Amino acid sequence: MSTSGAAKIRAPRITAPKRPVGTLYRGREGMWSWVLHRITGVAIFFFLLVHILDTSLVRIWPEGYNAVIDSYKTPIMGLGEIGLVAAIGLHALNGLRIIAIAAPQRAGGVLADVPTWREQGINVVQDSFRTIMGPKDLTTAQIAYWDNVFGALARSPAWKKDIEDNYCVGNYQPAADAAKYLAAQYDDFRMELKDLGVVK
Repeated sequence: MSTSGAAKIRAPRITAPKRPVGTLYRGREGMWSWVLHRITGVAIFFFLLVHILDTSLVRIWPEGYNAVIDSYKTPIMGLGEIGLVAAIGLHALNGLRIIAIAAPQRAGGVLADVPTWREQGINVVQDSFRTIMGPKDLTTAQIAYWDNVFGALARSPAWKKDIEDNYCVGNYQPAADAAKYLAAQYDDFRMELKDLGVVK
């Protein structure tokens, strides 16, 4: 390639990624949740520190303790108490975390980082399945018809999207396979109940 031809080639424009409006960092709701969790934690810590100090005045300076308690009865301190309750509620709720799922493998989406019980050394797997029952006298042709209907539904994009949006695992089984699965589940539950002494 000639020097003149190379000069005509324009370098690609590199633009910095856009930051969400109103945020200092690239985080969004998760970042603000983290910030509020830290702020409320520090505020609660200082409240407890002041509470311990003013309570300790009872023994060494009773008059001073009474004066401090009287100062808490002002409207401004009343608003502060409301803010304290809100901070405790926000801090407690934001501190809740899902520590494990009982599925055989990890889920996707926001649950991708949540380990299974087995990963943590606890051999527990609990399926949550849904079944559709029909009358016991269905013919073979009728069972085959409904197998085709529900099989097509399980393969449809709308069904797969619903499964993904709800962090589920699609495991459609036709009638014969579902009957074997339910029989195995029945045997497992019966064995567990027998170990617990609930059934003989």
